[in-house]
Amino acid sequence: MKPSLPRRALLAFTLLAPCLGLIAASLARAQGPGDAPRFRETPHFLVLLVHASGLEYQNHASLLRSLYKRSQLKGGFLGHSWVLLSGIENGHRRVVEAGLSPNGEGSIQFFRGVLDLAEYGYVNPSEEQKRHPRHEPDPISCLWREQGNGHLQPASEAGVRPTYAAKVDLDPEQYRRIKAQLDPDLPSHKSFQLTGRQCSSFLVELAALAGISLKHQVTIPVPREVQVNGQPVRLWTDPRYSSITFSSPDVVQEELKRLVASGRAEDALPWYLAAPGEQYVYPRMVRHPVRVGASEANLPRQSRGL
Repeated sequence: MKPSLPRRALLAFTLLAPCLGLIAASLARAQGPGDAPRFRETPHFLVLLVHASGLEYQNHASLLRSLYKRSQLKGGFLGHSWVLLSGIENGHRRVVEAGLSPNGEGSIQFFRGVLDLAEYGYVNPSEEQKRHPRHEPDPISCLWREQGNGHLQPASEAGVRPTYAAKVDLDPEQYRRIKAQLDPDLPSHKSFQLTGRQCSSFLVELAALAGISLKHQVTIPVPREVQVNGQPVRLWTDPRYSSITFSSPDVVQEELKRLVASGRAEDALPWYLAAPGEQYVYPRMVRHPVRVGASEANLPRQSRGL
């Protein structure tokens, strides 16, 4: 008999607690920025932004509490990564700030999909499917599914505040190549997959065009089954689901800190969060996600709060 899951969040916590705890063990602590260069607004630059989940790994109880808090916030359990590209073209500064995200109200958090498969055998089940559940031998397989609803999401729509930001200077050719990848109509943006192309891996792709190589993946084992309310719930039968590798905002953040500490990038978080009109060489850049090619004069102003 398939176990009932009246407290469905418990499965996510039971699953994620042992798995995500290993992420902390795999991340070497980055050194502080120390005497890292201060932010300078140059003709062409790329700001790499990340919202790391900030999970607490001190003990099992604190991890469960932090997972619960994360489940209530935008950005899901794992956080978000995105970029801000800025450059001078024909005497005007052009800006685009966006990241790769799943699109539409039908999108569900990946881990909620695991819960759906474990309980009902369907992802995002209808009421009819809930009344007539089926057996799914590999509920964790939801984390490998490719979503056909990806899009280049403006940062204002994501509503996520960065936990770290690093700025790298670009030459005109690097600027041009990155700008081309931030075209919202590119077919490649329509795909989104936790274990493939997603927000953090997309940031890493753009960083590579700037000559920056970043570690971004983590591999963690997945238990075959977990106990929920004293009953076993199998997560996988096929051994290919016994571990999972994905790009993690936590890993990206540590890499960005190392990049700044080495002097190859500048700490951009104070600049990003600064009040308008402070510490700028060029005319004030309005932080608003726009289609590539819009001029600064035509950018709508917005609040800095995220």
